[in-house]
Amino acid sequence: LGVCMSKLYAGLDVSDRTTSVCIVDEAGEILLEAVAATTPDGIAAVLATHRRKLKLVGQEAGTKAAWLHRELQRKTAR
Repeated sequence: LGVCMSKLYAGLDVSDRTTSVCIVDEAGEILLEAVAATTPDGIAAVLATHRRKLKLVGQEAGTKAAWLHRELQRKTAR
C-alpha cells in the first residue's frame, strides 16, 4: 500500500508589514491562504505545517527579497 506524497509550492507576496502566503498542490489547488508578519519567524510559522512537502517557495523581487531569502534559509536549515 503506497502513500502518494504530493509536492507543494508556496508563493509569498511580500509587503512592508505583512506577507500573503499561498500554498498549492501539484494540481494547483489552493491548500492554504494566510497572512503573516513580514519577518522570518512570522513567515516560517505559516510555512511550518507544510514544510516537509514544500518543493519550492517563491517570492516577489523587492527591497526585502535578499534579506528574507537569507533568513528563511537559516530558519529551515535547522
